[in-house]
Amino acid sequence: MTQADPEELETRLQELEAEIQQRRQVLEQARQDSAAADQAVSDAEAALEQANTELEASRKELEEAESEAKSAQTEVEQAQAERDRLQAELDGLDAQAGELPDVSVIEQEMADLRAQREQLQEQASRNDEEQKAAQEEIESIEAQLAETEAEQQELTAEIERLEAELEELAGDD
Repeated sequence: MTQADPEELETRLQELEAEIQQRRQVLEQARQDSAAADQAVSDAEAALEQANTELEASRKELEEAESEAKSAQTEVEQAQAERDRLQAELDGLDAQAGELPDVSVIEQEMADLRAQREQLQEQASRNDEEQKAAQEEIESIEAQLAETEAEQQELTAEIERLEAELEELAGDD
């Protein structure tokens, strides 16, 4: 073995120390880079989690919007069906209106009915007067009948009295 020169050893030692120092710097830089990469991964994971949360919220909003759209579509269909039903009803009423008599015919019929009503009212008034007169005549006849019955009773009593007198006279002979 050859003995190394102390200067050479010193130089070699310095070179090794420089290399160790350089490797420590590289290692420290790698650690820093690794920590930065870990932080970047952590940040990316947090961003991904946030994006997933927002995506889920967006899906729920989309589902709600689709549900509302279906409900709105159903309401639109119901409204269209109701509109069609009302249009058919209106068409039917228009057809019936075409079959109705003209307003002047209805007005003439109304005037005729009013005149007929007036005639019937006049007839009813005359009937009331005739009924009143008939009632008065009935009352008068009943009064005469009562007088006649009273006279008949008087005459019957007179006849009975005369017959009694006649019997008395006949019994005296």
